[in-house]
Amino acid sequence: MAILRPTWQDIITEHGVETWQDWPWDTWLGPYVVISPRRYRVRVRVYRAGEWVDITSRVASGAIRESNDQPVATLELRLLNGRQYPSLAPRRKDSPLNRVNGQYVPLLWIGRLIAVEAAFSEDGSEPDEWWPVFLGELEDEIDTESTERGTYVRLFCRDMAARLQRAYIAGPWSFENMYASQMIQAILDRAYSEGLIQEPVTVRLVGADDFWVERYD
Repeated sequence: MAILRPTWQDIITEHGVETWQDWPWDTWLGPYVVISPRRYRVRVRVYRAGEWVDITSRVASGAIRESNDQPVATLELRLLNGRQYPSLAPRRKDSPLNRVNGQYVPLLWIGRLIAVEAAFSEDGSEPDEWWPVFLGELEDEIDTESTERGTYVRLFCRDMAARLQRAYIAGPWSFENMYASQMIQAILDRAYSEGLIQEPVTVRLVGADDFWVERYD
C-alpha cells in the first residue's frame, strides 16, 4: 500500500502556521497516513452450454471501440494460443477447452455470447462487484495467426445491437399519423417481442419531434 506523509504546504494550509512556534510538531512527527490504492480488474467470459467460461488469463490484448458515427460497439481480442496452452482454435476437437462432458462443443463459436466486465475497490481489497462493459455475440471472424512472437487466436465481434443490423422487416408494415420517434419505438418494441433485443428500449428525444408522417408503407 502507498504511504503518504503530509507535506509542509499541507500543514501550513490546515493549521494556519505563521511562525515556528505555531508548527504542529505532533502532526509532523506523528504516525504516517496510510492510503490504500484502488484496485482494478477486468474479466472476459464466453457463455457456452449454460455457463460462463472465464478466458481472462488468455487475453494478450484487446480493444472496445465506440463511436457516435457507428450504430454498434465492437470488440477485438487477441488470445494466447501457443503450445503451452490448451487450444482455443474452434476446430481443435482434441482440446479440453472445446469439450463438454466428453462431447465436442467448441468454446469460441458463432453465436456464443461474450462479455467484458470491470470491477474496482476503494480500499485495496479484491474487487468482487462486476459491471458490464461490453456484451455481444461471436461472429465468423475467429482466426488463428502465428508470428515470431507466438501463436494467437484473433476475434472480432459487435455488441448486441448487431441483431438489429442483421434484422429486416419481412412483409408489409404501414405507419399512419405518427411522429418519426413513434415509428422507431414501434420497430424497437417489435424487435423486443421477437427476441432480437434482450430488454425493452425506450427512445429518448433531444428536443421536440417535429417529423410527422401521415402514411408510410
